[in-house]
Parts: sequence; structure tokens; C-alpha cells
Amino acid sequence: MMPPELQPRLFRPHITSPSGEPTLSPPNYPPHMTRNSTSRSNAPRFSPSSFAYNARIATALVPCAAFLLDLGGAPVIATLTIGLLISYVVDSLSVKLGAFLGIWMSLLAAQISFFFSSPLFSSFNSIPLSLLAALLCAETTFLIGCWSSLQFKWLQLENPSIVVALERLLFACVPFTASSLFSWAVISAVGMSNSSYYLMAFACVFYWIFAIPRVSSFKTKNEAKYHGGEAPDESFILGSLESCFLSLNLMFTPVLFHVASHYSVVFTSAAAVSDLLLLFFVPFLFQLYASTRGGLRWITKDSHQLQSVRVVNGAIAMVVIVICLEVRVVFRSFGKYIQVPPPLNYLLVTMTLLGGGAGAGASVLGMVSGGFSSVVFTGLAAVVSAAGAIVVGFPLLFTPLPAVAGLYFARFFTKKSVPSYFAFVALGSLMVIWFVMHNYWDLNIWLAGMFLKSFCKLIVANIIIAMVIPGLVLLPSKFHFLTEAGMVAHALLLCYIEDRFFNYSSIYYYGMEDDVMYPSYMVMLTTLIGLAVVRRLLADRRIGSKAVWILTCLYSAKLAMLFLSSKSIVWVSAALLLAVSPPLLLYKYNYFCDKNLGGAPVIATLTIGLLISYVVDSLSVKLGAFLGIWMSLLAAQISFFFSSPLFSSFNSIPLSLLAALLCAETTFLIGCWSSLQFKWLQLENPSIVVALERLLFACFPFTASSLFSWAVISAVGMSNSSYYLMAFACVFYWIFAIPRVSSFKTKNEAKYHGGEAPDESFILGPLESCFLSLNLMFTPVLFHVASHYSVVFTSAAAVSDLLLLFFVPFLFQLYASTRGGLRWVTKDSHQLQSVRVVNGAIAMVVIVICLEVRVVFRSFGKYVQVPPPLNYLLVTMTLLGGGAGAGASVLGMVSGGFSSAVFTALAVVVSAAGAIVVGFPILVSVLLPIAHLLLLWLLIVPFTPLPAVAGLYFARFFTKKSVPSYFAFVALGSLMVIWFVMHNYWDLNIWLAGMFLKSFCKLIVANIIIALVIPGLVLLPSKFHILTEAGMVAHALLLCYIEDRFFNYSSIYYYGMEDDVMYPSYMVMLTTLIGLAVVRRLLADRRIGSKAVWILTCLYSAKLAMLFLSSKSISAKRSLVLVVATGCMFILMQPPMPMTWSYHSEMIKAARESADDISIYGFMASKPTWPSWLLIVSLLLILSAATSLIPIKYVVELRAFYSVVMGLALGVYISAEFFLQAAVLHVLITITMVCASVFVIFTHFPSASSTKLLPWVFALLVALFPVTYLLEGQVRIKTLSDNVAWGWDAGEEDKKVTAMLAIEGARTSLLGLYAAIFMLIALLIKFELTSLLREKVSESSGPSKTQGGARGMFPTRMRLMQQRRATSIQSFAIEKMSEEGAAWMPAVGNVATIVCFAICLILNIHISGGSSQAIFFLAPILLLLNQDSDLLSGFGEKQRYFPVILAISTYLALSSLYTVWEEVWFGGNTGWGIEIGGREWFFAVKNLALLILTAPGHIIFNRYVWSYTSKQSDASPMLTLPLSFAAVVITDVFQVRLLGVLGIVYTVAQYVISRQQYIKGLRYI
Repeated sequence: MMPPELQPRLFRPHITSPSGEPTLSPPNYPPHMTRNSTSRSNAPRFSPSSFAYNARIATALVPCAAFLLDLGGAPVIATLTIGLLISYVVDSLSVKLGAFLGIWMSLLAAQISFFFSSPLFSSFNSIPLSLLAALLCAETTFLIGCWSSLQFKWLQLENPSIVVALERLLFACVPFTASSLFSWAVISAVGMSNSSYYLMAFACVFYWIFAIPRVSSFKTKNEAKYHGGEAPDESFILGSLESCFLSLNLMFTPVLFHVASHYSVVFTSAAAVSDLLLLFFVPFLFQLYASTRGGLRWITKDSHQLQSVRVVNGAIAMVVIVICLEVRVVFRSFGKYIQVPPPLNYLLVTMTLLGGGAGAGASVLGMVSGGFSSVVFTGLAAVVSAAGAIVVGFPLLFTPLPAVAGLYFARFFTKKSVPSYFAFVALGSLMVIWFVMHNYWDLNIWLAGMFLKSFCKLIVANIIIAMVIPGLVLLPSKFHFLTEAGMVAHALLLCYIEDRFFNYSSIYYYGMEDDVMYPSYMVMLTTLIGLAVVRRLLADRRIGSKAVWILTCLYSAKLAMLFLSSKSIVWVSAALLLAVSPPLLLYKYNYFCDKNLGGAPVIATLTIGLLISYVVDSLSVKLGAFLGIWMSLLAAQISFFFSSPLFSSFNSIPLSLLAALLCAETTFLIGCWSSLQFKWLQLENPSIVVALERLLFACFPFTASSLFSWAVISAVGMSNSSYYLMAFACVFYWIFAIPRVSSFKTKNEAKYHGGEAPDESFILGPLESCFLSLNLMFTPVLFHVASHYSVVFTSAAAVSDLLLLFFVPFLFQLYASTRGGLRWVTKDSHQLQSVRVVNGAIAMVVIVICLEVRVVFRSFGKYVQVPPPLNYLLVTMTLLGGGAGAGASVLGMVSGGFSSAVFTALAVVVSAAGAIVVGFPILVSVLLPIAHLLLLWLLIVPFTPLPAVAGLYFARFFTKKSVPSYFAFVALGSLMVIWFVMHNYWDLNIWLAGMFLKSFCKLIVANIIIALVIPGLVLLPSKFHILTEAGMVAHALLLCYIEDRFFNYSSIYYYGMEDDVMYPSYMVMLTTLIGLAVVRRLLADRRIGSKAVWILTCLYSAKLAMLFLSSKSISAKRSLVLVVATGCMFILMQPPMPMTWSYHSEMIKAARESADDISIYGFMASKPTWPSWLLIVSLLLILSAATSLIPIKYVVELRAFYSVVMGLALGVYISAEFFLQAAVLHVLITITMVCASVFVIFTHFPSASSTKLLPWVFALLVALFPVTYLLEGQVRIKTLSDNVAWGWDAGEEDKKVTAMLAIEGARTSLLGLYAAIFMLIALLIKFELTSLLREKVSESSGPSKTQGGARGMFPTRMRLMQQRRATSIQSFAIEKMSEEGAAWMPAVGNVATIVCFAICLILNIHISGGSSQAIFFLAPILLLLNQDSDLLSGFGEKQRYFPVILAISTYLALSSLYTVWEEVWFGGNTGWGIEIGGREWFFAVKNLALLILTAPGHIIFNRYVWSYTSKQSDASPMLTLPLSFAAVVITDVFQVRLLGVLGIVYTVAQYVISRQQYIKGLRYI
């Protein structure tokens, strides 16, 4: 348990439980002034606790300290740093008084150094001013010391009266000091102009922070509650005297400073007198406002008396301030905007300012509460708004507009009506737009890199968004996404505007240039205000954490402009912050500080030491910086020895000493590495740097592998710890022990003999290389023996561990010898090759045997499908053969013909043996390879020997570099992978990663196959690199999906049993690193392009987010859908961008309009592309509504607005894209789309009144169809008759023909548009009615669900009853809709269906000339017909196919008649009649007769489709077969033949259906 003085206040033994802790709720004062607690006496008791106002003091004193350090320079900084370091060391030794005195002595020494080094006396021309400045600096240092003293807990406990006095001293003195020093700093930066106002502003700020009454941090009231909930005077920090002095300082210091600094011009003009009055009355008014928070409680505590003081004095101060502002600011700086002549201008400006101030003051003082005061406030708002509008020149005719805006604002303020606020915003936005257009729109000024007109658009947009946001904040919580969107949009616009100001800071006006600088403090001010607003909205839960993250990044990114003047620095900074900050903001890594070794003392010691070294290095003291680094590391190591838990963590003193020595060695190596960074050391002592380099390379493999293993063991435990050490030893051996040329040795005189560097040029010598090899081979096995000595020889698996820990590094050492790892043994390549082959073979045999014992038969024995002893033989053949082949290829032994043949045979044998081991069918694995070899490819197609042939193809690819062989291997290997997965996992009923194991296996197999295919794609020619890119992207997407499922659904469900399974985090990092490495290698080899690299890098990097965020948020997926959809639409539609967004090449534009094109086609007017933006907006709105990002389902007003906006966007897009020449139709088309959008949306999401209005909307839609269609032709023809005289001129005739073709084309487009609209309406109504019927069926069949036994016994009977019930329910549903006022839906659906069908028939005639085949695609439209209560009252679900069959038969019959008539009258006869007995007569009679022969079959089938009743003995359908067959054979008309074929099909279908019904009836009986 922690000592009491170190525990939080709520857990200290001498303080009561939370039930009795202070709560602050006084009647007249805010929460920070009072505490509601229990007490037995009126005297407050001292409570040692942490100082509660550190943030306030830091706000004032930290900038002051920074300013003093800047004045004092390096001597003050060095003195203070060394003193604080000494104090820290003393405090770490628990010498409390020594640390306290150290702080004060450091500040004293720094102040003395400041007096001698600062330029105070040289900067001021007056000795008194210099002395005052010196005293101010000394006072600041003293206050910093007081603040530091309050941080000592022991001082609070042993001297409670001192800490209370220090707290009061700080609050009483800091406002004087901070306001003076802040003003001094600002004056130093910008000059003495307006200096008095700076002092006034800082005085107000620090008065508000410190002078408002606050309860002391060291006084509590636990015995009894305060009387009336108010804290006693003794509990506040400041007394009446201090509060009085702070008030006097606030009111008189600015004006006295102004008189002292401007005494020569104080009364020279009205503006100068106004300055005096403002500098007094503005702080005076602020003081009155602060009295609402207890600022004047030192005068009186009577609230009524205080209110009288505020009202009377506030009115006087307001009048004086308004008059002074008019003289000083309004008529002086903004007089050009006042459009009213005197004396009305003075009257109206005074009314505006004084009325606005009076209303604001009344609201602040809480005087707007009752009915009369609300009426007065409303009238005042209206008058002030109207007067202000008249002042700026708003037209008198529209003066009610601002008055109404003021009225709405007052209504919002008095009645808290959110709609009134939005009405005010709408009207206020109109006035802002008018003001900007009236004053700036026509100015030809180039500002901030754009024309003033464009810049005004940005400013107006930002103002409107800023006005809208407060209203959005007041909406219910389900609309908080609108607040977030508004805040983000405002922040983006603000960043863009300020970025333009900074990067384009010139004004161009009629050729004159003037530099204009956007003040830096404005960037900081807007940033601080923005962050404050974000923090407040977060505290009020008005925005979410993601929005806070985005806004914080955007506002913080603006500060980059103050340091870097790049044109894109804001957006780059924002992107970096958005990319880097999620782990810092959203992932809390809390256990780091509890598990580290050195802890805070080591971190602090090292930080201070490095800070000192940096300061010394900045002073160009080279040796001092070098020694500072080493002394910092030495001090940190000493601190580590005393603070780390090494000796308490290890149970063995020798182990603790070894660990301490390892840590000390690491610190020493870090110092050596730091020393190599000093250039002067490299120049002055070259032998030392060479020795340090060799020392690093020789020692790092020992140290790094040990510490890495220690860290992993600390995280996951001692299990397999020896293997961790072995893995890290191999990694660091490869990094450091492979021979490398020294950084400080070059060979510039001549090239190396034979291209080989001499031994002297390498970093490591033979001795160091020998030791590193011994470390690689023996350290893991020795560590295993030391840590597992009790079980080393207890089993075969334990012995295998020993052998593996030696022979695996030994085999790795042999592989490293191909890169020079054994050059210290011999340089003879043949001898080295012999060593590799012999020792590698021995090591391979041992490793294979050990792996079989340790891994294969122990962990994967269930997959070995061969009984012993064949299992041991085949597994050994597989592993040893595979290892031998891999080793031979690595050593370059597969090169000649014989070695290639051996390698091929080995691959075949290994593949077959491995297949037999895992249970692959022996016939396919063994017998067929023999047949394959004997018959030489003859049996490949019917009997493919999969595993052996796969190995054969792989060997062929490896030896002959045949890419087709590799793809054959991939195909066969994929089949084997699929077989293995299906054989072992397909039938397991396991729920894994949020899906069934079968589905997950499909993903795994697909990813494996893609991974197998990619190497072959890489080897294809460059023109096929797109396949490599597609394969890599597909593999990355699948990998991301699989790992995401593992992380977000990490449980296994198996027959009701649940077990948590964790996908290791290191696997995510490992796959990410491997993926990025492969991408980098493919890019270096130019196998993939930069776009694919970009996509793959984003995908692999995105996986890392799973390590920090395990969110399965639906909103994130919806947002991702919108982002992806937006990107796809930008790519496909390529909407036009503003000039400032993209680069437009004149050369490219000229290339697109070549001279040849112009000579052939003439100048072609480019088609406008801006409508594509409307289509993008429409699609995004649809997606937003479909994904519920826009909650139109729940808010009727939003639904109406959404539907109108959708209709407008689509209507304008269609008009501008397809009917550009017919401007008159634009309004009608837009109204049509609005009506369609409203109808569709409110039919799917109806409201209380929409069912009554939607039929009229549909009626308007139907009425617009013929009007628009006829108007299109009439307008075009009228335009043509006005512009072209109707004559016989050939050119005019061409124009007429072109115009008529344009009319026909436009009318055809209109028909297509209306057909699509009516089809959508019919589909929607059919869907709604079907959903309603399904609900009714489920409701009616609900009770019968319990009768499962009966349903199982009589399924046919229940099914027939269900059909009868559905028919009755359909009728009931229509009656129910009639009662609810929605009986129009079936009728409207029928009208829409019939109109759509009719329009499609007309389009068929226009486009295809009346194609007979088209009826088969158009007739199914009639399936959308519904049963209604009027026209189709007898039409039900049973007759749904009747209209389709009838339409097909009728259309083909009429088409046949038309074809016969057309052939007779126009086929060859020039007269108006036909000759009896002639060819036409015979043609007509024959085909009409055949047409009549087809009629019975169609009539009988149509009757049957209507009723579905026929007798089994009825042979009439079969009698129509010969008639239809005769028509098919004899007729000359295609439509008649088609009718005959349909008649045959109908007859057969009727017979089959009747037969099935008859059989079902017999079963029912």
C-alpha cells in the first residue's frame, strides 16, 4: 500500500469517503467557488493534497520563464540546467530538504546570471525603467520558486501554513507579473503601437484566471455541509484585500500605462481621448461581467445590490464604450461601408451598437426571462437588425428581411427554438452574401493567389458554416454526425484560407503590388479557439472521439505554417498527423511503465544529460559534447543499477550480476556508436573510430541476441526460449558477421586484385569471426542446457532439442559461408565447398531425424496416413529428399545434365512420397507415375499423376527455366492443396473467425493458390506485368480480410463449446514486413508499377491498424464504402476540377485539336462535363441513405429535403447531359425527377400524411409525360420554322432533316426516361405489396408453427391450405390498405406497369422496327401487375402469368396480321387491291388460315393459365398439336411460325402441369 501522502485525495485515510467529498453548488456563485461538504466547525481544516491549479499557473509562468530565458541567453540556461540536474539527483537520493534548497539556489544563481548577462540596462534609455524591469524579472523568478515549492508533498505536510501562504501569494501576484511580461513580449515583437490594448487584454485574461474566487487546494470542509451550500470566506485563496488590489490593477494599470507611454498625445484628438476612456471602461465592464462569477464579492454579498451595481454601471460603461468605438473605430476605419448620410448615420450606428450591447448585457445578466422582457428583447433584436442593415446600405424595400432575421434570433434565444435559429441562419446568410457582393464582388483584385471574387466565396462559405454549427450542436444526439461534418468542413476551409494567406501574401490591384502579411498570431489564435471549441463539444458529448481526432489534427496542422513556408505544408502536416496519431490517441498502452527496467529515473537522467550535451554542442564545444554523451550514459547506468529490479527479479545473484553486466555492456556499445557520429573524432583519431567500429560489429551479436531474447521471454515466457535465442543469433550473425568493408577504409589508388578486397579492408578479423561463429553454434545449446538441465536427457524429444539447437545454427553457418562466413577458416573455394557438402549432409540427416521426433510425429502425426514402419520411411524420404534438393540448389550443384536428371527424379520421388504420407490415393500417386513414364505423355489426360507430375514440372521449371512448367506445377499443386483441405477440414462443423470452417478454408486455399501463381506471373514479359500487379493486390486484399476476421472474430465454436483463440500480433507484423519487402524487391526489379506499389503499401500498412484498433464499427465500414465509391466515381466519370486543383497543359489541349481533325470535322464544341458532379452527388446520396449514414428513415423533414435534393440533382444532370439543346424542357424534366424521387422515397418510407399526397404526385408525373413529349417536338419545330425558311434549298432541307432527326432522338430519349421511371415505381410498389403480404402470411401462420408434428404428417394438405390462406390474406391486405388510406398503391402500380409496357412497345417499334423477339423480354414487365379493388379485382397471385402469356399471344397475332397486310399491299402490288387467285391473294389466305389454326392452342392455354383447372381426361389441348405443327411447317410468316412453336410448347406444358396436379391430388386423397 502506498503511503498516505502519495495516494489520491479520495483514498487518503484522513479524508472521508466519496459520499462526503465536496460538491459545489451555491446559489449565487459558480461551482468553482463553493464546496458542499460536511464539517463539525466553521474553521476549515488543512488537507495535504496536490496543488490543484498547476495548469493555471503554468499558463502564466511557463511563457514568462521562456521569455526570461530568451533574454538571459545561454548563461542563464546553462546555470539553470545544471542546478536543476543537481536538484534532481539530490531528490532521487531522497534528500528532501536538499532538493528544496537546490531548486531555490538554482533559481537564485540563474537570476544572478540574468542580471549580468541580460541586456536590460542597455535596452532601456531610463535607469528607473531598467530597475523596474529587473525587479519584474526577479519577481517572476521568485514566483516560479514559490510554484516549485508547492510541488513538495513533505512541505505540505510539515508546514501547512507556508503552502497556504504561497498559494495566496501566487494568485495575488501572478496577474501583475504575467500581464506585464506578456505585454513586454508582444511589444518586443510588434512594436509599441496599441501596446496599451495588449496590456488591457492580458490583464483581463489573467484577472479571469486568478481573481475569480476559488477554493484553496489545501483547505477542505469534511465535517458538515456549508450553510446554504456556500463555502466560507476562509476557504477561498484570495481575501478581500487581494481581490480589491487585483480589481484596481485591472481597471487602472492599462490606462496609467497608456498615459505614461503616450503622455505627449493624450488629449490631442478625440481619438486619443477615446483611447483613454476605452482603456478604463472596457476593463470596468469586464469587471462587472466577472462579478457574475464572484469578482466583486469583496464589496458586498447581497445579490440584489450587486445586480443594481451591474445594471447602472454597466449602462454607463456601455454608452461610453459605444461612443468611443464610433469615434475610434467605426467612423474612422469602416466609414466607407456606412451608406447613410449624416446625421442619420450617427443615429443608426449608435442604435445598432448600443442596442446590440444592451441586449447582450441583458442576456448575460439574466434579465431576459419573463414575458415582458422577452418581448422587449425581441423588439430590440428586430430594431437593431434593421438599423444595422440600413447602415450598410441594405435596400429599404427588403428591410423586413434583416428585421425578420433578428426576430427569429430573439425567438431562438427566448424560446430555445432550433428551427428559429436555422431560419435566422438562412436569412443572415442571405444578408452576408448581399454585403459581400455589394462591396467586393466587382473589385478586380488578385488576393491570396486567386481573384477576390473566388476568395469571397470561401469566406462566405466559412461564415455560413460557422453560423450553422451552433444550431447543429443543439440537435438531438442522433444528428451529431451533422455537427461533426460541419466542424470538419469549417476546419478544412479555415486551413485552406489561412494557407492561401500565408503562401500567397500579395495583393495585385490594377498592376500595383503591395505585400500584405496575415499575422502569425491570428493562426495561433484561430488554432487555440478551434481546439477550445472542440474540447468543449467533446466535454458536452456533442461530437465523437473520431471527429475530435480529425479536428485536432487539422487545427494543429495549421501551426506548421509558422515554421515552414511550403505551399502544401498544411495538408502534408494534416495527412501526417492523421496517419501517425491514431495509435497515440486511440490506443492506450498502459502497462509499459510497469514493466520496464530502468523506469523514470533512468529516463530523466538520460534526458537531462542529453539536454546538457546538446546545449554544449550548440556552443561548438566539441570535446564537451563528447564527454557529455559519455557522462550521461554513465549517470544513466548508475541510476539503472539503483532503480532497476534486476536483483529482485532474479533468484540468483550470479544471474543478476550477469544481467547487470549485459545492460552495462549495452550502454557502453551505445556510447561507442554515439562516438562514431562525431566528425572531428574521425578526423583527429582515425585509429580510434576503426577500433570502435570493429568493437561494435564484434560485440553486438552477443548483446543484441541476448537482449532480444530476454524481451521476448519477458513477454511470452520461458517456453521455447532457446529457440528464440537461436533465431536472434542467426539474424544478428547474418547482419554483423558476414564480411563487410569498413566505413573508414577505402581503396582509391587501384582496384582490388581480381575484384576482391584485401583482408585489411574488412571490419572483422579472423579472431572476431571465429568467436561469432562459436557464439552462433554453442550459445543456444548451452543456454538450453543451463535453463533445462533437469530434463535434458529425459526423453527423445529433449535430446532432439539439444541436437536441433546445435545443428540448425551449424547448417545456417554453412549457408552463410556462401557469403564469406567461413573465410576465416580457409579461402580455398573448393575446400569450402567440400566442407559445406559433407557437413551439410550430416547436419541435414540429424535435423530431419530430430524434426520427425520433435515436430512431425508429435504435432502432425494425425495427418500421417501410413502405418508404421512405412510412415517413418516415407516421411524421412520426403524431408531428407526435400532438404537435399534445396541444399543442392543453394550450393549451386544443380547445373549439368546429370545433376538436373537427379534433381528431377528427386523432386518426383519426394512429391510422391509426401502425397502418400498425407493420404493421397496410392493409385494416383504411385501407379500412374509409372504408367506416365512408360507411355510418355499418352496417359496424361485421362490419368493425371498429380503429385509426381507436379514435382516433375517443378524440377523442369527449376532446371530449364520453363515458365509453362511452373504454371503446370501450380495447377497440379493447387489441386493437391484443395484435396488436402477437403480431406481434412471440409466436414468439420466448426465456427471459426466469424464463419464456418468450410468458408474459411475457401479463403485460405484461394490465398495459397494466388501466392503460388504470383512467382510465375513475375517471370512473364513486361507486357504482362499487369497480371503480377493484379495478383499481388488480390493476395493483399485476401490477406487483409483473413487477418481482419482472425482479429475481430477470435473465437472457435465447436458443438456448442467456445474457446478463445488469439491470432498472434507478431504474425500481423511479420506478414506486413514480408509483404512490404516483396513489394520493394519487385519494384526494384521493375516487375510492378508505382501505382501498384502505392496500393500494396497502403493495404499492407493498413493491417497494422488492427494492432491498435479492434473496432468492428458498422459506421467505419459504411464510411469505407462511401470513400471507395467516391474514388471509383472520380476515376470513371472524371469530373472537371478547378484550375487550382489540377494542372492543365496547353500542349495536351492543342494535341487533342489537331489540324487534321479541324480540317475534316471542323471546330467541335466540347460537351460540358460539369453535370458529372451532379451524378456523383446523387450516387453518394443514394449510398449514404442505403448505408443509413443519412437517417432519412427516422426524420420526415430530412426525408423530404433528401428527396427534393435527389430529384433536383438527377433532373439537372439529365437535362444538361442529354437534353442540352432543349432548354424549355429542363424545368419539366427537373419537376419530373423531383416528383419521381419524392414518390419513390416516401413510398418506401411513408409518413403520416404521405399516403394522401402520393397519388397526386403520381398523377402529376403521369400528366407530365405527354406534356413533355409533345412540347419537345413543338418547341423544336417552332424554333426551326423561325430560323429556317421552308423552301427547296438543299442546305435548308439538310437542316430540316437534321432537326427532325434531333426531335425523334430527343423524344426517344424521353420515352426511355419515363419508361425507367414507371418501371422503378412499379417495381417498388410490387416490392412493398409483396413485403406486406409476406408479413400477413407470417402473422397468420405463426400459431401453427407449434404444430410441427401435424405439418410433418400432412405436408401436401398443409401446403394447399397455406395457398388458400395466402389468397384470403391478399384480399384482407387490400381491405386493410383501404382502411389505412393506401388502397391506391395496387392501382398506381398497375398504371405504372401498363404505361411502362406501352412505352417499351413504342420504343421497340422506334428502335428495332417492331421486333417479334422483343416481346419475350418486354412481356415479363406485366408480372408487376397487382390485384386492386377496381380494374383487376379478380386478379390474384394465381393469375400472375396470364397477362404475360396473353400479351405474347396477342402481340404475335397482331404482328402476323400486320406482316400479311404489309406483304399484300406493299410486297409487289402497285394498286390498292389484290387479284383474286393471284400470288398475294394466295399468300394472304394461306397465312391467315394458318394463323387461325394456331389460335385454339393459345386460347386453351390462356384459359388454363387463368384458372389452372382442367380435367385429366380432357384431350382438347392435345388436339391442337397437329394444328400448331402444320402452322410451323407450312407458313411463310415468321410470327405465325413462332405462334405455332409456342402452341406446341403451351400444349406440352399444360399436359405436364395437369399431370402433376392430378398426381398431387391423388396423394392428398
